[in-house]
Amino acid sequence: MSGSERERLLAELAVVSRRHMAAYVLFNQAVADRLGLHPSDLQCLNLLTLEGRPVTTGRIGELTGLTTGSATRLVDRLERAGYVVREGDPADRRRVLVSAVPERAAEFRRVWEGVGG
Repeated sequence: MSGSERERLLAELAVVSRRHMAAYVLFNQAVADRLGLHPSDLQCLNLLTLEGRPVTTGRIGELTGLTTGSATRLVDRLERAGYVVREGDPADRRRVLVSAVPERAAEFRRVWEGVGG
């Protein structure tokens, strides 16, 4: 492959990537609107359900890149919306674990399944 061909392909990839990212952001906003969530909260819920087990707010901070305080406020919003619950860690009474509410997580999964089908 010549240098100019490689440059053309990289430029085309950059354009396609930017279009994909813009489409995903708009899609994420539409799904968040449908569920009554902020897009950041939607992605936190997404990451939480992918973890497959209850996690600490600190872990949510790690997953999202948020500070502990911001992660706590995010969990507060999800809890108020009925998507997550906080429960004491049976293995360590000092820790609190956050888990998705099964019925609301199922609602979230149905939205994603609708995209693929």
